[in-house]
Amino acid sequence: MTVGTITELARKCGIDAFELDATIADYNRRIVDGVDDAALKADGYRKPITSGPFLAVDFGIENQRMPFVLVSLGGVDVDEHSRQVLRNDGSAIDGLYAVGRTAVGVCTGQYVSGLSLADFVFTGRRAGRHITSGDPGTRL
Repeated sequence: MTVGTITELARKCGIDAFELDATIADYNRRIVDGVDDAALKADGYRKPITSGPFLAVDFGIENQRMPFVLVSLGGVDVDEHSRQVLRNDGSAIDGLYAVGRTAVGVCTGQYVSGLSLADFVFTGRRAGRHITSGDPGTRL
């Protein structure tokens, strides 16, 4: 659904307009003040939300067009080179790797299952190379 104002968007989505407006104001203020995004969004992807049209997408589990019941779209942070799973402090967990859709890949438009094979091959190769590299930090 596309609408012209934040208030209209909130109403159509069934959420509190005041809360949505406050969230957007905080998001915009952080950009202007050079403060990190609350959700850790990279600066290169942040732009102030100032004018419509505004769009909302139903990512709810009840939405029959969304494959979330069947598809994992990530969930763990990993080191880009080794594919080791990272702790909250950014340090790698020795011997724990994540490959494929558990750690990479964002579907756009529509999910095409064959594309996930490339995620597994690409990230699996990186993990395999790290495991066999003799890196002293790697333990199995």
